[in-house]
Amino acid sequence: MDLTIALQRAVRGFEHGTAALAARMGLQLTSLYHKVSPTYPTSHCSPEEMLEIMQITGDHGALQALAGNLGYVLLPAPDLAADTPCTLALAQSVQEFGEFAAESARGLADGRISDNELARIEREGAQELAAIQELMRVAARVHQASRPDAPAGLQRVA
Repeated sequence: MDLTIALQRAVRGFEHGTAALAARMGLQLTSLYHKVSPTYPTSHCSPEEMLEIMQITGDHGALQALAGNLGYVLLPAPDLAADTPCTLALAQSVQEFGEFAAESARGLADGRISDNELARIEREGAQELAAIQELMRVAARVHQASRPDAPAGLQRVA
C-alpha cells in the first residue's frame, strides 16, 4: 500500500473529524489535507507528524505500509507490563517466531539449504510450535476458569 494513501485514510477516517485532528496537531486544516494528499507532492508529513497521526487516530495503516514496502511484517507487541501467564506465553511465542523466521531467512538467502541449515530451521520451528502449544494451554486454562460453572477453587490465571 502507498504510504500517503494510508495516512490519508487515517486522517479522513478519524472519528472526531479531520478538523479536530488538525486542531490537535496544531495545523491548519488545509495544511493537513495537503500533507496527506498524493496530489500535493511537495507537501509531506514529517516522521513526527506521521507518528502523531497514528497515535491520535489509532490507525496504524501507515506503519504497516512502511513495513510492507521494506519487506517487513508487523505484529503488535503484547503488553508485557501485565505479567500474566497469557502475556508471558504470548511474548515467548512471538520471540520464538522471530527466531524461526530469522533462521529460515538466513538459510534461504542463497537459494539453497544445507543439512546444518535445515536442522537449525527445524529446531527453531519446533521451538515455535512448542511455544504456540503452551499459549493454547494457557488460553484453555483461562477459558475454563472464566466459565460460570468453573469449580469454586479454580483461580483465574490471566
